Amino acid sequence: MLRYRLITGPLLIVLLLGLTWLDVWAAVQEHAPLGLVLTGMTMVFAALGGVEMARLLEAGAGRPSGPVFALPAALGAAAMTACVWMSVGTEELGSGWIVVVPMLAIVLSLICRACGQTYDNALHWAAAAALATVWIGGGLGLLLAIYAQWGGSATAVSQGNPDAGAWMLLMVVLVTKCADIGGYTAGRLFGRHKLIPWLSPGKTWEGLAGGLVFAGAAAVLLCMTVLPSVGGGNADQWVWAALFGALLAIGGLIGDLTVSMLKRHAQCKDSGTLLPGMGGVLDVLDSLLVTGPLAWMLLQLIDG
Repeated sequence: MLRYRLITGPLLIVLLLGLTWLDVWAAVQEHAPLGLVLTGMTMVFAALGGVEMARLLEAGAGRPSGPVFALPAALGAAAMTACVWMSVGTEELGSGWIVVVPMLAIVLSLICRACGQTYDNALHWAAAAALATVWIGGGLGLLLAIYAQWGGSATAVSQGNPDAGAWMLLMVVLVTKCADIGGYTAGRLFGRHKLIPWLSPGKTWEGLAGGLVFAGAAAVLLCMTVLPSVGGGNADQWVWAALFGALLAIGGLIGDLTVSMLKRHAQCKDSGTLLPGMGGVLDVLDSLLVTGPLAWMLLQLIDG
């Protein structure tokens, strides 16, 4: 299991790096819309996450249709990014799309129930479709919103170029995953005191401390190197970077536990089997579904 994890994890990072810089190259050299490549990737992962959510829901409400959750999740990710694109260089945010997509997801779920000539679990399906849109699609969409905002508009801190947006996006992802690695490593080496044994027996307070340290150190290191406009050699800014990393570590843990709750309810160890050694797409994205929105909110304070 660990061997497969050590192979799959780096491959996913390489994929993200490659597509991010392909997106930057397309925006600079080909004058393509910023985020076009990454939006496509995000919609695919959101759709896969929606399919896995449908599988988890089988245990509690019959056999839901995968497309009912895959399509809204993918559209939610695209809609969130589109709202930021429309707001770059203007005073008005196209926030209506954030409301329209979940509404369409609910209608789609009820139409699918009606096509089956049944109203069993209709409320459950409608609620789950909205959840897939807002949670999976919106969580991933806000990651792209960070890229679009920092790469497409020059404000107090952001540099308004695709490179700055790419590095900020990668910073959020890498800090989140460093928290996962730090928590896993510290938990295995020093874990003695259970954090929340009824939900996730493997989580320990020592692991949480390790995640906080790793994430804080990663955030400071990245600000000192690839994001000098944020770090800039100022000690106070390094303190804020460490705090930023620590908050993402806590957010990532919450994201992990929320997916664990769904898996416990469905009596599943993993959300899927697509990624060897890691489980499903939701098993990889769980922490990012919380750290994406959290980072976006924190960066508004920095960049305001």
